[in-house]
Amino acid sequence: MPPELFDEILEMISQAISRQDTRFRSALTPGLKLALTWAFDYREQLLVTLLCVSVQ
Repeated sequence: MPPELFDEILEMISQAISRQDTRFRSALTPGLKLALTWAFDYREQLLVTLLCVSVQ
């Protein structure tokens, strides 16, 4: 994903996914949340693709 697209998406959703720090832990930043979500989705899609190719 190009950095410009990542920044644009982050700007659109950052208020919705932001949380406050608590006494017990620091909140994850919106950028980290988006990056982790994207990486997990990419990994899942890659795994499904590999499984489909190996079945054929």
